[in-house]
Amino acid sequence: MTGTHDLYREWDAAYVLGALSPEDRRAFERHLSDCTRCETAVAELAGMPGILGLLRASDARAVGSDGDPLREGTHQATTVQRLATAVGAERRKRRRLVAAGAVIAAGILLTAGIVLGGTVFASRVDEAIPAPSSTPSSSVPADVLEMTPLASGTLTAELTVTPKRWGTLLAWECRYGGTSWTDPAGGPVESPQYALVVTRSDGTETAVATWRAAGKRAGELAAATSIPADDIRSVDIRTVSGNQPLARATLRG
Repeated sequence: MTGTHDLYREWDAAYVLGALSPEDRRAFERHLSDCTRCETAVAELAGMPGILGLLRASDARAVGSDGDPLREGTHQATTVQRLATAVGAERRKRRRLVAAGAVIAAGILLTAGIVLGGTVFASRVDEAIPAPSSTPSSSVPADVLEMTPLASGTLTAELTVTPKRWGTLLAWECRYGGTSWTDPAGGPVESPQYALVVTRSDGTETAVATWRAAGKRAGELAAATSIPADDIRSVDIRTVSGNQPLARATLRG
């Protein structure tokens, strides 16, 4: 077990950020079912996508140095994996950075007049997060739900909710109502941005992921959250600008 743990101990951040390849992700999920140390590490980072999502692009750029690839906007999955590896090797530094990120996010929300614990939305995400393996690492089965459209002619979606001992894995795919957000010339397209918003039993709303429309559909999207599945009332897909609910899956009344 020690040898196996040594192989995977720096994969936790890359897993939560969706930076692992499908093969590596499945291997890591199999490892999680038997390794409490890695499972604990993933639980510590489960809220990271939501925290990062609170930062606007301009605020995130201000955090990095001139040579930071995240600041330059040229990061790819391999870059994220290298950063995640470095983060895993320096866990104390990572925890301080997480705390700093939360403080920055709180300052942004307070400046905008939003109360912490209310609705929060991320501004952008550049790459789709791969979906988890169809075989959960715990014995609790996943629920596959057809999300109910709340606005005509917008989008349809399916959501998979997988309870985990450290929280919940959410995987989904959506279709953009026949619209194809693709530039035939290969240039940038001003496509809409969406947020996946979790509503807890007490009514608290948290955006756990954001993405930008590209093509006619989005598949293999996923997010990890520390919120237990039995504490989730509903999950929405909303527009980042305007806070308009487009589709909803209700887990419990």
